[in-house]
Amino acid sequence: MVIKQRLVRFSNPNLKDNLLLSNDDDLKSLLYEKLTPGFALKSSQKFGKKGGSKRLDIKVVEKLKEMFLAGNIDKSNKFSPEDMLNNLKTCVEDCELETDNIPTLPQIKSWITRFNQYHKKHAAENAKPM
Repeated sequence: MVIKQRLVRFSNPNLKDNLLLSNDDDLKSLLYEKLTPGFALKSSQKFGKKGGSKRLDIKVVEKLKEMFLAGNIDKSNKFSPEDMLNNLKTCVEDCELETDNIPTLPQIKSWITRFNQYHKKHAAENAKPM
C-alpha cells in the first residue's frame, strides 16, 4: 500500500522538482545508497564478470603439458593432479617458477579436463584421412 502511494507520487506530473518529501528520509537515503553516481558503469558491476579469475601462467601451462603428455606416451609415467602440483612446487624450489603462479589443485583438475578434451579433438582431426 505504501509502495503504491510512493509510486503515485513519483509518477504524478504535477509534483515539482522535489519528488522526495521530508517525511521520506528513509526512502531518500535508500535511493542515494543504491543509486550513487556511476552505479550503471560497467566498472562498478559486481556480478557477471565472466572469466574474472587469474589465468594460468604460460610457463606453468608448458610444465603441465609436459607432465600430461609424458603420461600419454608411457602409461606407467602417468601424473595424477596431486603429483602435478607437487612437481610444480619442486619447480618453485628450483627457481624455475614463481610461487604466485602455482595453481590450486581444483584448477589443475579443471585444466586437465579441458586439455584432455582439446588433445583428443586435435588428435582426431590429425588422424582424419585427407
